[in-house]
Parts: sequence; structure tokens; C-alpha cells
Amino acid sequence: MKVVIAESSKAESIRLASVVWAMGDSAVIAVARGGSDAIRTALDEEPDVLILGARFDPTRGLGLLHAVRPLLPELRVIVIGDRPSDEFRRAFLLGDIDLLIGGPERMDVMSDMLRHWRHEDRRKGWTPFFGARRKSSHTA
Repeated sequence: MKVVIAESSKAESIRLASVVWAMGDSAVIAVARGGSDAIRTALDEEPDVLILGARFDPTRGLGLLHAVRPLLPELRVIVIGDRPSDEFRRAFLLGDIDLLIGGPERMDVMSDMLRHWRHEDRRKGWTPFFGARRKSSHTA
């Protein structure tokens, strides 16, 4: 499973990446620090999952989602942090975000969900890394 992390805090990016790497056959293919960098990275790399740190400015985070979702409709989006903002909560309720996690067990919940999605993908015949899950309509 290919993962892009969009997080403004370097320490939190490292924490999130360590959870993904611990899964074995999943990889963080890029870390983006800002909104335009995250959009460009997601469109260039076409990840399976975008992890958006809740410390990421909600306005930029939602702008990122609205820019990327139409071009990568199969992209799964996780927003994770101590206390996700009201804006992120509303986006989750509207279905723009697949998983919204807060609280002390957030890393465990994220890891469990990534494993679930990986298992789901394998059942559908998608292979991690090499067999792209989808073909994007995005043109560089």
C-alpha cells in the first residue's frame, strides 16, 4: 500500500511513517509539509492512502482534499491528531474523509484500518506497489 503523509510537524510525520513502515508491505512514498506540496505529491505519486495530520491547517487540508479527490476518487483519506478540528469533523460526516481519528489510541486505530484496507485490496486482486489500484485521469 502506497501512503503519502501531509503533516506540518516533522516529529509527527516521523511517528506516522513509523506506523506505516511497521506494517511490512506498506510504504510512505512521500511526506508533504504544505498544501500545494501535498497536492502535487498526491497527484504525481497516486497513493492508495493520504494521511493528513490534524495539525495541518484545516482550510489547506480541505482545499487539498477538494483538489485531489476528483482526480483520485479511490484515494482513502485519514485525518489523525489529538483533537481534529470542527472543519475536519464536518468533512468526515460529509464523506470527504474516510477515517477521522483522535485520542490516545489513534496510532493503533490507524494501523488497524490500514491493515483492513490492505486485506480488502488483496481480496479484490489488487497488489501492493506494483499493480496500480486504479488508472488516474490526471495528466501531468
